[in-house]
Formats: sequence, C-alpha cells, structure tokens
Amino acid sequence: MIADYRMPGMDGIEFLRCLRDACPAAVRILMSANAGLDVVTDAINVAGVYHFLPKPWEGVTLRATLAQALASRRRDQSRV
Repeated sequence: MIADYRMPGMDGIEFLRCLRDACPAAVRILMSANAGLDVVTDAINVAGVYHFLPKPWEGVTLRATLAQALASRRRDQSRV
C-alpha cells in the first residue's frame, strides 16, 4: 500500500498504522513532498513502513521500490 503523508481526514502514518493492524502482511510505503526526519521516524516506528519515498519521484525509482517491496514480502512469506 502506498499512501501520501498529507491526506484528508487522517495523515498517511495513521492510515498505514491502521492498515498494519488490519493486515500486518501488507507492505507499507509512505510518500511526501514535505516531510522532515520526525515524519520519517514516525512512519517507521508507528506504522512500520517498508520505505519512505520522497516526492517528486521518478518512475524508475517507484518501480524499483515496488520491486524491492514485493521481493521482501516474498522472502518474509517463504519463512513462514
């Protein structure tokens, strides 16, 4: 799941934390154009994100991030 940090209703960290609680196997990625170190730290510690993607991003960067995330999920599933 890819979420932006700034969203209406709740921020991306809270959204991804709720997703982690509901579906812990989901790979979570947060993106933002205006995030400081505190946002990135919270994304990791609170929502358990796999990767933080700064905006603007290049298509090749997004594709590589998604490929790495899927490979990581496959490795995790094979351990179970």
